[in-house]
Amino acid sequence: MIRQKVCYTLLVISILLMPLTTHAQWPVSEVFLCQVKWNQKNVLVDKPMLLSGFNKNGYNNQPFFISYQEIFLTVNTDSFYTDIYQLNLDKKEFFQTTKTEKISEFSANLIPSQNHFSAVRIEKDGKTQTLWQYPMDRSNYGKNLFPALTNIGYHAWINTDEVAMFLVDSTFSLVIGHIKTGNIRKISQQTGRCLKSKNGFLYFSEKEISGLHRIKKYDPLEQTIVSITLLPEKTEDFEVLVNGNILFADKSKIIMIAPERPDNQQILMDLAPYGIQYIKRIASERDRIILVNQP
Repeated sequence: MIRQKVCYTLLVISILLMPLTTHAQWPVSEVFLCQVKWNQKNVLVDKPMLLSGFNKNGYNNQPFFISYQEIFLTVNTDSFYTDIYQLNLDKKEFFQTTKTEKISEFSANLIPSQNHFSAVRIEKDGKTQTLWQYPMDRSNYGKNLFPALTNIGYHAWINTDEVAMFLVDSTFSLVIGHIKTGNIRKISQQTGRCLKSKNGFLYFSEKEISGLHRIKKYDPLEQTIVSITLLPEKTEDFEVLVNGNILFADKSKIIMIAPERPDNQQILMDLAPYGIQYIKRIASERDRIILVNQP
């Protein structure tokens, strides 16, 4: 891991770019910031700002808000491995947070204690996938939270001790692990990759026979699951707002629903005029929406 903070200036470039080429097995992806005024009929304030100009033609994905000002990103530049980067949205700076030799780190989350973050690692054998905890100040090399689990794909923290994990196996199961006891309990199978922990609930998706993903909500206290809505074709990622409303994409459109009225879909914005055609992932914090476009 990199212990010394090395900052660079974020390149804020016009989003009307030339066609991009891919790096090896990592698809080209772009990260944009959108500002929204929720109290004015959800008006998009300015055109989307490209945040990943420092790595154009590269892989930039899995945004996660650390705070209103900062986000984690998974980045691949010109190597075989991915690393975690931090971006300061206000200062327009970035720095590389991890660079573990011959290991890819991805899917970074802030652990609720605020002093540590977690990331999934593809170990040196290229197959084993583990969940590691790192200190935010990069004072040490971290530790493996669940040594017995070797097939972790994605994760989301429910509280300081419990974490939901998407396991890569024949059924893509969803489990909850307790970091102090090591106990693992299975919640669901045929689970999608998108996990969101908001307002005391865990939101996830299940893939149905039709191929569509259905968003569901799990109550950790009651240990109950309720169905919310089906996602559009080829969509499996979503975001949950503080008020409980849910955002998801349908190609270039970001759609918002209220869980109690899932059939009442509101098109929040259509970003096709800005060259954004296929929105893969969404993250939000207050009036800021981060999205990933895969050209």
